Amino acid sequence: ATIELIAVFLIVNLAIWILPCKLFFYLSLSLYVGRRVWLVNGKSLAALKENLGLSPKDSFKDRLALLLIFGIFWRAITIIGEFYNPDFIAQFFSFIQNNFPVNLALFTGNLLGYSIWALFQQTILNGYFGNQINNLINRRFTAALITGLLFAITHLPNPVLVPVTFVGGTFCSYFFLNPNKQLRNVYLLALLHAILGLTVSYSLPNDWHHNMRVGPGYYTYETQNR
Repeated sequence: ATIELIAVFLIVNLAIWILPCKLFFYLSLSLYVGRRVWLVNGKSLAALKENLGLSPKDSFKDRLALLLIFGIFWRAITIIGEFYNPDFIAQFFSFIQNNFPVNLALFTGNLLGYSIWALFQQTILNGYFGNQINNLINRRFTAALITGLLFAITHLPNPVLVPVTFVGGTFCSYFFLNPNKQLRNVYLLALLHAILGLTVSYSLPNDWHHNMRVGPGYYTYETQNR
């Protein structure tokens, strides 16, 4: 199991750095992870969905701690953004009001698209890596730290996304790896992931995060915009 985890992680990073078009790879990865989790869960669809957080039965009370930590993390990022551009929040609402409702639809579309991409990431990150690591070491917090570290590594060399994904990935993994699997909610994690990603994109200077690119795309963006 350890060798398999290392191999899959290395393949993911090789794809990020080498493949020009990653759609087919991501589809293949989804099929592989789905099959592996399916087998691990004894070919039970109910157990599969529960392990992946796809059939949550959590209440609002169960989500409060996660939402509180998310709010603190989100506010920390916006404070940094305000140092760079004190008016960015007002500018965002001004953008929405101008050409309303077209710009609102554009933003909603971005949020929806990002949420789907975040759902894929969270399912692979926690449903596969987080679960496997936790099964190996049986220590929830340590497993979450390792999972967050792996997530951060996949965002190299972006100096903004690496620390953000380490902290965010660790907390998401910790909440996902709840021993009561009925309380796992990958949809909520994906939505918060998307909101946080868009906040980083809108609030922090593009010169820092290069349009949220990772791998060689981070460097090519820099070259294209000199």
